[in-house]
Amino acid sequence: MAISIFQAWRNEVGAGVAPTQQVGEQLHSAATMLPVKKSPPTYRTVLAKRGLVVRDTLGSGSYSKVKLAVYIKPEDQDTQVYPNQVAVKIIDRKSAPRDFQEKFLPRELEMWPHLSHPNIVQMLHYFTEGYRVYMILEFIEGGDALRYIQNKGAVSESTAKSWVHQVCRMKMSIGTCCKSDVTVAM
Repeated sequence: MAISIFQAWRNEVGAGVAPTQQVGEQLHSAATMLPVKKSPPTYRTVLAKRGLVVRDTLGSGSYSKVKLAVYIKPEDQDTQVYPNQVAVKIIDRKSAPRDFQEKFLPRELEMWPHLSHPNIVQMLHYFTEGYRVYMILEFIEGGDALRYIQNKGAVSESTAKSWVHQVCRMKMSIGTCCKSDVTVAM
């Protein structure tokens, strides 16, 4: 009865003897013959291939994260595809709930690129690679309203009125450019 390389090594180690050179060589050659499962590329690698170098995390959720990236135009490209800084929303479809993937994500990808309003972050491009969806977005310095309030505290009544007015104008803008029934939660 033949014993495996691992059993031979275990027998030598169990007897208090270091494995022989021959067993070590057999272990090395057996390990190099094992099929290597290639892991999917990291989001940094995927974005780097498109000229985007990830700098910081701007935000994160249970199945997505938003990264700040700097666009470096590849030498073989004639035109600048993106602004110098962009936000990249990366959605992990393995973690995202089914209803989000089937209902909300397709609608977001269909409608957002067509929205044009000063108070809506512009989607410049999106693509899917592997199990991730990448949304290349306009980077807005200063963050969103929630972070503003968390950092500065309550806003004045006149500022709140101005924001509500802007949201109402934005809703009217969305309503005129989209065929679907869209509501904006307040």
